[in-house]
Amino acid sequence: MRYAARPAAFVSPFAASSKPMMHNGPTQTGTNGLELMRLGLFDIMQLDPVLRLDPAAMYRGRLDNLALADELGFDVAFVAERHYLANYACPSATAWVAATAVRTERIRLGVLAYTLPIRAPVQLAEEIAMLDQLSGGRLEVGVGLGHRVEELVVRLG
Repeated sequence: MRYAARPAAFVSPFAASSKPMMHNGPTQTGTNGLELMRLGLFDIMQLDPVLRLDPAAMYRGRLDNLALADELGFDVAFVAERHYLANYACPSATAWVAATAVRTERIRLGVLAYTLPIRAPVQLAEEIAMLDQLSGGRLEVGVGLGHRVEELVVRLG
């Protein structure tokens, strides 16, 4: 995870006001001085009902795709954590990001989002810290309260 004492400020053309937005990461600028567009991926790890791949084959294919995205210069790849849902295959985003860290060298890796109500806080903090070390500091972390009742009822019910 990146920590910056004083984040760089930039103005987004999509911002509702002209007040600068904060950005913690290093920026790349084009010849006109404007920040270059960053490209990223977001995978909800849904099993394709048409291909009907088993999860192991799906994982291998997605790891190959992320290695290619890294080679092509994509900036970040995020994965969604999903629990108790038959058509999704990422109940452990930590394990997935660890696997992707082994297969990639430059691309930042992230979780969107760890579902806090069904996680033990200290264990999650330890997992995140270890994952940040294993990824060489390329980790991005998102946390949330969950948005699917099915994921929360099993734990909270």
